[in-house]
Amino acid sequence: MSGDQNSGDTGWSESFEIVPASYDEKELNLDGFEQIDEFSSPGSSKQVPGLRLDNHSGFRFGIGCAFSGFFSALAEGPDQTVKKGSSVWFLGVHYFREDVGIPWWKKKKLRKKHDKLTEDPFRYDFYSRLWLTYRRYFPKLGSKFISDCGWGCMLRTAQMMMGHALISFHLGREWRWNFTITVPALESLHRGIVSLFGDTEDCVFSIHNLVSFGRKIGKEPGDWFGPTSAAYVLRDALNMASNSHDILKRIRIYVAQDMAVVPSEVERLLQNEDGSRNTVIVMIPALLGLERFNQSYVPCLKQILAMECTIGIIGGRPNHSLYFTGWQDDSLIYFDPHFCQPAVDVHTPDFPLESFHCRIPKKMPFRRIDPSMCLGFRFNSFNEFQGFKELVERVVNKTSEKCVLDCQLYLRPVLLIP
Repeated sequence: MSGDQNSGDTGWSESFEIVPASYDEKELNLDGFEQIDEFSSPGSSKQVPGLRLDNHSGFRFGIGCAFSGFFSALAEGPDQTVKKGSSVWFLGVHYFREDVGIPWWKKKKLRKKHDKLTEDPFRYDFYSRLWLTYRRYFPKLGSKFISDCGWGCMLRTAQMMMGHALISFHLGREWRWNFTITVPALESLHRGIVSLFGDTEDCVFSIHNLVSFGRKIGKEPGDWFGPTSAAYVLRDALNMASNSHDILKRIRIYVAQDMAVVPSEVERLLQNEDGSRNTVIVMIPALLGLERFNQSYVPCLKQILAMECTIGIIGGRPNHSLYFTGWQDDSLIYFDPHFCQPAVDVHTPDFPLESFHCRIPKKMPFRRIDPSMCLGFRFNSFNEFQGFKELVERVVNKTSEKCVLDCQLYLRPVLLIP
């Protein structure tokens, strides 16, 4: 599905276009619509129906993208904005968006002068995170795919989680992207991280590489991935490239099996044999409910997204993956990958970065999310991981028995084994 987040509309103007008639593909899986089954988990291995490229196919694809953006906006509900006058937790940082009580008839006049992105700390933080979406017209993937539109959303949300972890590690959680005045060294590192997610086979976390690793677990191009399979292909892609890329040399990924975290295994990854330290990304696939999300887990998800070590949650609606990064009141704040943008050549010097950042945060009620998700954490040291374990114990003691961090129930979404 597609929806133009930067413009705040439903995607009609930017997504409606004609595929160039000179394009030589004969068959293409680019159906803009996703098949949504209310009781299926995101990432089920159904394949998007093919779309034959004939004289009218470009028009049909444009229509598909436009309508899918429209229906996506309807599905999210009317209140998607992050309102003022209420607390916001965003990737471990607390904000209070003040409403200064300006009358509505004056706000319109003041908006152009005062409503600047950098003057709203929360929105500036949101804009500085990486936004990775569907892309089209990239080098052929498999035998016929030149876009992941309609099936690659789970991989895109996994990319965003990894992107935030890398940005936080190399640039610091307090880093903000200044798009007018840049520090050359920081901007070079920023571009280096973004280039890892380019849409060519030589980019470490490209859709091409992730799909390639997915074949080892039975996934083919065009299949939807689940949170668990997305976590494993991300780990495999990192393991393959960690020694050949300076940005990745001190990064490791641990994926919990059967919703169980083994501290000794995480601690082993934190330190190399030569005594040097690593940063470990812990990814915990979890099922918080059966057919529907169990809302008794809401307090614990709020606790997780308020932790300093959080890197967000890969989740969404059925067959509609989103990257959850925070919350306000009874709604989650998220990045939406369902906007099909042209592929960017990240090998070009000074390639444009604007399409990798999103200005408009959106919200979704907790009650509407799918129970299948993947929790993400980042630890730079033994002390940070030890602090996390102690926090888990406090959360378990203070919350109900059906907490996501409880280690006694049969659901066991996060089980810390001594």
